[in-house]
Amino acid sequence: MLEQLENNSAGKYESDHLARLAQFLNYEISASILFGLSFFAATFLIAALILAGVFIPYLIYVLLKEGRHGWIIFFNLMVVLPLIFSLLFIPSYFSVFILVSAGFFYCYCFLLRMTVNEWISERNWRLELVNQRKKTEDKKGNSEF
Repeated sequence: MLEQLENNSAGKYESDHLARLAQFLNYEISASILFGLSFFAATFLIAALILAGVFIPYLIYVLLKEGRHGWIIFFNLMVVLPLIFSLLFIPSYFSVFILVSAGFFYCYCFLLRMTVNEWISERNWRLELVNQRKKTEDKKGNSEF
């Protein structure tokens, strides 16, 4: 990771996945309001479930790319495990557990959103540190001549 920062220290990452994830999480949190409204209208519920289903692969991709395996395990415990449990042990109430899992998913997105902001600021700080180190090395190299 630090090597990537040194190689790209002149600018941003070519593919700034964390910033894109933060942007999508903003929409996911907005979708959590949609989830709250879903108890009043089936259309909102279907839209919230479709949005979650479309977003999950990208979420997992970014977490894998960033090496955040703890968040993937937390996702499995918070979202996937209740779905599997409900499908295996209580199949007659599976639709209720889909709602519960969707609620857990949007709670997970909220927690992840707050953490992604910290990851971005930490990455920017490291990038600034690498830039400062290069500047001081360049000044030392120029002063020797």
